[in-house]
Formats: sequence, structure tokens, C-alpha cells
Amino acid sequence: MIATQASMKDAEGITTVLLISGTAGAADTALGPPPTGEIWEILAAWGIHDSAAGKACAWLQSDGVTTDQAQGAKTMTSLLPLSVYSNDANVSVLGTGDWKQPIRLTHTNSLIYRVSAIGGGEHGFIKTTIRKFRGVEAWGNL
Repeated sequence: MIATQASMKDAEGITTVLLISGTAGAADTALGPPPTGEIWEILAAWGIHDSAAGKACAWLQSDGVTTDQAQGAKTMTSLLPLSVYSNDANVSVLGTGDWKQPIRLTHTNSLIYRVSAIGGGEHGFIKTTIRKFRGVEAWGNL
């Protein structure tokens, strides 16, 4: 629900491309809007890492209390992207089961790309195209 509306652009959303870099050595890289009345609709997202070795990678969604991993995980080599909406023979990610498209995030929940057993100088990254809706009321779990 739009609480205040400065222009029609806010009602329609503003499409933005983001690159989120995870902290060196951290397994999780999180994506989510700031607590300023925005909702982010995930149009596309890819998780990658820069480790020299293949790593088990997965997408998760968190509401700050509970974290839900998408069904399956996939071993990804360096710089090979894992799409948040993919569904192939090796991994069933989002768009199936309880995780429906499109994913919408508020400041109370986030999308997480997890790279298991990542090394100290290595990073996880999220490349994403989102649609930002501004001037909206915050809500909890829907």
C-alpha cells in the first residue's frame, strides 16, 4: 500500500541495478532495502564468488528471526552465477514450492546468498536488478 506518493514514478517503481559485495571471508551476502519506507521487488539476481575452488552456494530468505533456505544447493566455480529464479536438474531454487516470484523485500526481511567454507580473502557478490517502490508503509511478514 502506498502511504504517500510524490509522483507516479514512486507508484510504478524505479528500476535499479545493484552490485553488493560481501565482507571478506563471510559466508553470507545480504540484499535488502534500508528502513526508510521502501519495498524492493527482485526482478533478477545472481550470486557469485571469487574463490579459486568450487563452493556450495545457496539462496536464503530471512525475516531477521527465521532463515529459510531455498530447496537444494549447488556447487559453483569462481565467477559462475547462480540465479535466484533458476530451476534446473541440479538445483531447485526459487519460483517453486513456497518461494514465489517475484520476491518483494522490506527492511524487515532480506535475501541472502550463502557461499559455504569461503576463505579469508574471498568474497561473495550479488548482482541484481530491482524495482524500488518508495514512500510505502512498512509491514512485517506477509
